[in-house]
Amino acid sequence: MSTLQNAIREFRQERGWTQLQLANMLGVTPVTVYNWERGKYEPKVAQLRALTHIFGICMICLGQADVAQNIAQVVQDFGERI
Repeated sequence: MSTLQNAIREFRQERGWTQLQLANMLGVTPVTVYNWERGKYEPKVAQLRALTHIFGICMICLGQADVAQNIAQVVQDFGERI
């Protein structure tokens, strides 16, 4: 299973969004998001940029789910301390 597909699913689920909600934010169909999360297709570069913007992460983080998850946790922990 690809790291990218895991990252998309994990970041979406962490935010409590459905595939339909994410698809609407990106201007794609829910089937497109479904296919990304299943590894059938990968997002185009412009879609990757949009994903990073929507998720509030860097492009490298999206491609490295474990790293991205760790960074998201650090950011969340930091936010709770402020």
